[in-house]
Amino acid sequence: MLITEHKDFISETELQTLWALCVCSDNWRFGQKSNNDTVYPMWFQGYYDTFRSQYKPGIPEKIVEIGDRFIDLIGEEYCLVRNMLAGNTFGQDGDIHDDWPVAAESITGVLYLNRRWEDNWGGETLVYNNDNTSEVVISKFEAGKLITFDGSNPHIGKGPQRACGELRCILAMQAVKVNVWQEHLDKQRKKS
Repeated sequence: MLITEHKDFISETELQTLWALCVCSDNWRFGQKSNNDTVYPMWFQGYYDTFRSQYKPGIPEKIVEIGDRFIDLIGEEYCLVRNMLAGNTFGQDGDIHDDWPVAAESITGVLYLNRRWEDNWGGETLVYNNDNTSEVVISKFEAGKLITFDGSNPHIGKGPQRACGELRCILAMQAVKVNVWQEHLDKQRKKS
């Protein structure tokens, strides 16, 4: 199975809270790329300082709580390395990319945040198997649903269709096995 779906990972009240505190905030920046080889940026809010292994100052407590819940779900052998809000409008598909180079070392989570979403608006997530050709799973956009998958699997978040006037919003989280992450950080420190 390429993905695992966790329907109603957050409640309607939590969706409302996240929308008010995060989506409707003035913290949006434009320029995040899911693949450094492209020139197709998207809207984003970065909540986690990856190399310090801590949340950035002033992050809403609800974001921290959901990140903790993600780690509780996947297991304590993982540590959080990314937590960010991503937004796409019509014409702003992401890029096919992976979040980690080695299978079975990282888990990616995508939490759908739009409370109202129609099927014909698109916005689905596609997750491919590691050879990027023989199998693909499509996860339909559903409010409050979290999908998890191996971070080494290529994937893409599709932007909304032109019938949609909304910003497609997801909370993207990534975790890496603690020992693997520590080795990665040690290598980075030796380079600097």
